[in-house]
Amino acid sequence: GLLPEGSIALIEGFYDDKILYVTGIGLPPCESSEISRRAFSVSNPFGGCDTNDSPAASLDTKMHKLLTTTQAGSDAMLVILGETHLDKPDTLDQLTTLFSGYSSCAPVAFILSGNFLSADSIGKTCTERRLILRRLLRQLITIFKNNFPDSESQHTSQSNQSPKLILIPGPEDPVYAPKHILPRPGLGIDLISDNKDRSSSSCPPWLHLASNPCRLRLYTREIVIFRVNYSRLLVRHCIHLPTLNNLDSYVETSEKIESSTSRENSETAVDMDSEAVATTSSNASSIKQDTTSKKHKTTTEYLGQCLARCLASQAHLLPLLGHIAPVYWYYDQALSLNPLPNLVIAIEPEPLANLNASQPGLVTTGNCRFINPGRFGHMEYSNELSGLQKKYTFKVYYPRTEIVEDSCLP
Repeated sequence: GLLPEGSIALIEGFYDDKILYVTGIGLPPCESSEISRRAFSVSNPFGGCDTNDSPAASLDTKMHKLLTTTQAGSDAMLVILGETHLDKPDTLDQLTTLFSGYSSCAPVAFILSGNFLSADSIGKTCTERRLILRRLLRQLITIFKNNFPDSESQHTSQSNQSPKLILIPGPEDPVYAPKHILPRPGLGIDLISDNKDRSSSSCPPWLHLASNPCRLRLYTREIVIFRVNYSRLLVRHCIHLPTLNNLDSYVETSEKIESSTSRENSETAVDMDSEAVATTSSNASSIKQDTTSKKHKTTTEYLGQCLARCLASQAHLLPLLGHIAPVYWYYDQALSLNPLPNLVIAIEPEPLANLNASQPGLVTTGNCRFINPGRFGHMEYSNELSGLQKKYTFKVYYPRTEIVEDSCLP
């Protein structure tokens, strides 16, 4: 795993002449949420209810019954978009397509995260950027209301069935706080409303200007959403990176799994023409490129598994020293992952580590799943004919089965 500066580590060695000689170092074991809750004096340390004495999400019998026995619980889903640049061409049009596609089977919520303005607006003043973001957010809200008219309904039953729109600010979004200190407050209400009253009551009930990070309770699931460039920060200030020997063993294991899978597929495959299976010398360069890209992909996947192991064992979203990652200490509990939630959505548009490759397990991550939706609207290499194409990808989370699906707009 990764051992960044400021993290907790288990050290094995011997002490001689006032010197500790280390023979082994590693991350502490991950602890499941069930075991962690036994040490708390409150039953619901995660929050999300009126009082701390209310039951935790996983122990809420009412929510468990709604999730497992009702049609609403069976159809419940969470649509998760990564970094969404609203000022980029076609982004609002693609969001219109996305909202209209889900208008007949609305999810529980849509999650959009910043930076909502691209790097093209960095040269502008803060006032100009706020005016641009204000105009774009109002266009986004108009598109949302046009596709989900029940959100503005006066009837409580209809308004409760409409999806929520959750906006998470990014590091460069204009909020009333320094951008380098965590946690960050939500976007200002003045960006979406002309009402001079800046209280939360002037925000529509279906719109949530959430903080960064923020927490969600979805039936019996606990979810944490975080938007920061975490992987580069953790790797840069890491005192121990995964060794090449561990990476080689991981590559060998991955190749064995892939070869066994391809062998099983070849046994059941139908006969093909000789032209279809013929290999020419012109394909040699493409095979070499595929091997190189596979190795790079395997490296990022292995780093993603190590990063998930690090975050789960530290039970913290950013286990670094205070001068590296400044934190408002009064609100440091917002970055805590103790007890571990069911899902951590750590959003980073250009990560060094692929968190999506990590698999939840009791030993590796304490049964906590880590995902990264990336960026909504990123350039991706398709093939030699198509070249680079812009992909509008997102993820869908189903709380009943805890399945995360990769989706993409056509």
